[in-house]
Amino acid sequence: MRAFMTLLREFVATHHPELRHYLKVAGVILLLAFVLEAAVFNFNHWRSLTWETVTLDSQVDLSQTADGRFRISSVDNDIEFEHLGVKVHNVRLDFNWSQSAQNVPVKIWFTDAAHSTYFDDTEYTSGVPVTYVATNCDESEYLNLNASGDIEKLRIEIGGEGTVYPLYLDGVQINAPEPFSFSTLRFGIAAAIMAFAYAFRPRSRLYRISIKDHPHRSKFAAIAVTVIEIWLCSSFLLMGSNLVGVATSSYNSGSWDGVSLVNTFEVGGDNAQQYAELAKSMANGKLYLEEEPPNWLLNMEDPYDRGARDQLVKETGENYLWDVAYYEGHYYVYFGVVPVVLFYLPFYLLTGANFPTAIGVLIGMVAFIAGISALLDRFARYHFKRVSLGLYLLLQMAVVFCSGTMYLLKFPTFYSLPIMLALAFSVWGLYFWMLGRTHKHPELLYFAGSLCMALVVGCRPQLVMLSFLAFPLFWRPYVTERRLFTRRGAVEFACLIGPYLVVAAGVSLKAAFDFFSNYDPRLC
Repeated sequence: MRAFMTLLREFVATHHPELRHYLKVAGVILLLAFVLEAAVFNFNHWRSLTWETVTLDSQVDLSQTADGRFRISSVDNDIEFEHLGVKVHNVRLDFNWSQSAQNVPVKIWFTDAAHSTYFDDTEYTSGVPVTYVATNCDESEYLNLNASGDIEKLRIEIGGEGTVYPLYLDGVQINAPEPFSFSTLRFGIAAAIMAFAYAFRPRSRLYRISIKDHPHRSKFAAIAVTVIEIWLCSSFLLMGSNLVGVATSSYNSGSWDGVSLVNTFEVGGDNAQQYAELAKSMANGKLYLEEEPPNWLLNMEDPYDRGARDQLVKETGENYLWDVAYYEGHYYVYFGVVPVVLFYLPFYLLTGANFPTAIGVLIGMVAFIAGISALLDRFARYHFKRVSLGLYLLLQMAVVFCSGTMYLLKFPTFYSLPIMLALAFSVWGLYFWMLGRTHKHPELLYFAGSLCMALVVGCRPQLVMLSFLAFPLFWRPYVTERRLFTRRGAVEFACLIGPYLVVAAGVSLKAAFDFFSNYDPRLC
């Protein structure tokens, strides 16, 4: 500890002017973020301070509970107020907090000096758009209106398709001053955006730090940015999606089993369990799904006629699985099998439960971010040696956040999982190839790179096109310079091509297994 404090004092003494400058910058950024949060982001609070609240509870024509709450049902969800005769700035729907949290659609109509009747969206006019109010968020309860003069009549429809009834209101108010709300998240985001703008301004020192000449400093910065990106992406998935499939006592608690520390649950409906069902089949030695197709599908002359299938569903009342392949009386999963082998099958064998797809997408995202950072770092240090740290970081962040992966995190379904894994395998495959080109003994690196690239076929086959980058990477040393015809070159080439042969053999084995699984000796 004493040695650490000595080093810290020496560091502060050496870099005192720089530290003082950055502390001033940090102070200014935090002050500006505070002003934005307190003044700009709370503008509605300051402008509504002088409004006089009008309570409309006496005019609410809804049934009430014993404790005075208004009950809203699917057949009684309309409130109308007449003869208001005041300027209405906002409407507050005070939802009771004891009910389940949900986002409730709210539609408003009114008459004012410009409209003697209720108006809505038509070819020539625009009404008040539908607004969603969260029953567990005070800030969303205040609905701002922009009327022409005084409002005479006001009608509010609460709920709609997908709403879970009953809902409970504590009251309805107009012209209610909005409370001051200091959001630490919003404050942090504002500060982070300003810090980012300052760090990457045109005269930033980041552009004067060479990746090659300052390896330790640049690696520290690259690792720090990678960790921050992984944290942000993890938060984006875990906090913003209802498709995570993991529950604890405080997270997705409605699906918690009440016993386990963590438990998984199915999300996405019956037509989103293909990988999970395939894992169960593979555990029982089958490569087709165990669910039996309906008899009418087995007896169809052309089972691939969508219209005929839908007609038979109506006639028989028996449905069929959607988004699977059908062949010779069995359902097959036509998505790449690698995610099942990596995640679903081991998880099922260990726990007997379905692997949460979103966690697989998150693991793939972490691997992708780390792989992109490593690959770009490799290019910067050995192929584009004049690249600055600032340019590297900008390029790395652009690739991570503009490659479509954020969409995959937003919808972490079994459609997204093979794509994410294919991207991760691709960048790591390229990295190992590039690393092997300058290594004295590249065999294992070549094998690892080719294995990653070959596994792409079992995830998202279209991305195997990246494997063709092997031609410009290896054509010159192994063909032009005839290294392939040396003993060592032949071994290296075998490590490059071997994983592809193994994966191809696995695909062929699967096809053979499928054939014999459907083989019926009575047909001979």
